[in-house]
Amino acid sequence: LDLAALSPASGACDIFWLLFTFLSATTVNALAKARGRGDYAAARRLLADACCLAVCCGLGVGAAALFLAGPLLQLFTSAAALDATVGPASAYLAIRAVAFPIQML
Repeated sequence: LDLAALSPASGACDIFWLLFTFLSATTVNALAKARGRGDYAAARRLLADACCLAVCCGLGVGAAALFLAGPLLQLFTSAAALDATVGPASAYLAIRAVAFPIQML
């Protein structure tokens, strides 16, 4: 039963994380441009800003995942299986939600 609950919970977590993949792509692009110009101070500022933004986004997404776990899991689970899997899936989602700020880095 716990293994069955893992699939919708990890799907919900992965969707949240994939929404923010643009952050790493744009940061790498901007860092490469700054370093290519030899502007290392701008590169350090950009990296610091991107890290701060990533942690803030992770905190927001983690809070949303914690408070919206039930409705979110309904999107990934059939009505028949929801009653049996919502407990373990919510626990897994809560653990992953706490790690979202670090995962976004």
